[in-house]
This record gives sequence, structure tokens and C-alpha cells, in this order.
Amino acid sequence: MRKIGLGLLVGMGFLASGCANMGVLHTARIVPEKKTRIVVGGGAMIIPVGSAAATALGGSSLTLPMGEASARHAFGKRFEVGLKYSVLSTGDIDLKFNFFDTRWLTMSMGAGFGYVDLSLGSATTEAGIIRMYPVLYLDFNFTNWLALYMNGKYHFNFLTSSAGGVVAAGIYHQAGGGGGLKIGPDIFGVLAEFNVFYTFTSVAGVTPWIAYQPMAGMYFTF
Repeated sequence: MRKIGLGLLVGMGFLASGCANMGVLHTARIVPEKKTRIVVGGGAMIIPVGSAAATALGGSSLTLPMGEASARHAFGKRFEVGLKYSVLSTGDIDLKFNFFDTRWLTMSMGAGFGYVDLSLGSATTEAGIIRMYPVLYLDFNFTNWLALYMNGKYHFNFLTSSAGGVVAAGIYHQAGGGGGLKIGPDIFGVLAEFNVFYTFTSVAGVTPWIAYQPMAGMYFTF
């Protein structure tokens, strides 16, 4: 029974945490050299009716509000580093390298690392997720202030938890992608995107599920 309870804790914990954050709120184009960009945004994670996660939560769809803030700094013309804190998915650090940036098309590759704390405030109940992920970014640049951007993302997640002396660990995977619109020059603008992702796992008590994530935000560069 203790193992069953632990499995339910783990499963419901990362469902409710919103840890499956596929949003990026930035484009393939690198922040201008030696500049810093601040992005403040939010949105929601939507688990539709009929998915395994929605069924586990009573059969109805579930919408979890999300909010985040990030800072990105360019250390050269082709390389930048970003730090992000999400209300429902804790912290991340990521790197992005630009392959090419032309008048009409920009392509970059990135990688990130993050941690999600699922502890319930008890010394005997602790859980956390370590995640690593590559990201592919692609921009279609219509003008200097208008671009359609796309991203593809894969999460490798390692989950550990303990409750009442029972320890469990497992690996689960997430894959997804999305597209968005950037309106504004380098100094200031807005971003809006929509992401779809699928979680597949072998962790006991947790079934695969699909979710949607609309996001929007504002950026400031200085």
C-alpha cells in the first residue's frame, strides 16, 4: 500500500506541478551582441478531456495557469545563455547557438537543464525532477519587426521521490513543438505561441498523456 501511495504521489505531483513546460518565448535569432533581454509572460497548460491524465483527475479537462520570467544574454554574435523561473515548473538554464541568420531565415540549436521541486513541505515526503533537453529553433523573418518562429523540443526527465522511508525513481520522456509570432524590433516587443506535447513514461502508476500550452509575453532589451 505504501508503494501504491507513493506512485500516486509521484504521478499526481508532476501532473499538478505543470512541470511539462514546452514553452520557449524566444526565437531562433540571438539577442544582439553583449545585450540582455528580459521576458515576462504567462499562459496555461491544458489537458483535454479523454487524455489519460484528465481521466485520472476525474474525467474533465484541466487548465493550469502558468507564469514565468527569464533573462537572456548574448556573449557573442552566435551564442547566448538564458535563465528562467516558471511559477509551475521551477528553474531552468539553457544555451543557444546560432547556425545561420539571414534576412529571411534563422536557425539555432539549444540545450537546457532544469529542476522541479515537488516536495510537499514535509521532511518525510520529498520528490523532485531533473530534466535535460535539446531544442531546435527556426524563424521565418518577414520584416525586422515581424517573424514567425517554430521550435521542437525533447525532455529527458529523471524523477526521484521518497515518502515514509519508501524511495522510488524513474525516467519519463516528453516530446513536443510549437509555433509563435514575434512582433517588435530588438528593443521591445511581444511574443505569442502555442505548443503541443506528449508525455510517455514507464514510471509505475503514471500513464501517457497529451497537453496543450498557449503562452504570451513581452520582451525588453538593454
